[in-house]
Amino acid sequence: MNYTEFTDNIKSYMEIDATVFTPTVLGNFILVAENRIMRDVDLDAFKEYDIATIGTTQPKIAVPSGFLFARYLQYIPTNGNRVFLEQRDISFMTEYTVNTATSSATPKYYALWDQSTLYIAPALTGSLNYQLELAYFRRTTQLSVANPNTWLSDNAPEVLTYAVLVEAYLFTKGPLDVLAQFQQRYTYSVQQMAMEQQGRGRRDEFRDGMLRVPLVSNPPPYARGV
Repeated sequence: MNYTEFTDNIKSYMEIDATVFTPTVLGNFILVAENRIMRDVDLDAFKEYDIATIGTTQPKIAVPSGFLFARYLQYIPTNGNRVFLEQRDISFMTEYTVNTATSSATPKYYALWDQSTLYIAPALTGSLNYQLELAYFRRTTQLSVANPNTWLSDNAPEVLTYAVLVEAYLFTKGPLDVLAQFQQRYTYSVQQMAMEQQGRGRRDEFRDGMLRVPLVSNPPPYARGV
């Protein structure tokens, strides 16, 4: 479902035209709804990977645009034998690496310095280049006129629709019983998506076996002694 189709549906649901639901207002609804969905469900669609070549003495590296949080960080030496770095907090890192200018050991730890920077310890020095592979979750690109299709609008339009309708009803101060219905529909649809993404989508039939649903089978009357 593209942006025009989606926003037309929202206006139809709400029976409110574009004089009230302007592109700016609808854009705010969509932004809040998309952020809510990303916090409610661990979606594979928002996983990303980035490799950076580091060749300076600085222990800090910038994260990619749209970075939300790290899944893991790997150090890739020249021999190709990858090493997972352990995540720590900044207080540990600054105590561990007292002088970054004299540190030359293999990177072992990482921490989030701020929302746009990772801190590596210990940091390599000199001219030796090495690579870091960052696996992370990124912020989704918002559904808009300039970006008319997103993963959510194409693959989970019902989840996005009900999340936006909740925001729209809060905006219009609509009846609480209708708001409760939209909230219930959102809760149900997001749970269904979570089962698909975090359950069935992450199973391996060879390792985990096929999904089986137990069926209730009542015994015949004679088996119950009737």
